[in-house]
Amino acid sequence: MSERVVPEPQRRRRRPTKQGVVLSRQLIIDTALRLIGQHGADALTVRRLGASLGADPSAVYRYFHSTDDLLLAVADELIGHA
Repeated sequence: MSERVVPEPQRRRRRPTKQGVVLSRQLIIDTALRLIGQHGADALTVRRLGASLGADPSAVYRYFHSTDDLLLAVADELIGHA
């Protein structure tokens, strides 16, 4: 099975979210970090992340292949801050 990877500039939504924000990989990571800081790591779910972004939860999967990929990106961001 071939993996379909869309380059970062082409991953933009055609329409803004309900809150008027255009999603990006960095925005999703920053929002995930904020949720982890407020509610703990166990509270991070794609559903809550989507609600915090003002977008459908499935939109996260346009930027990350799985929740494991999202968690790895969050971990990389934390390591980068350290």
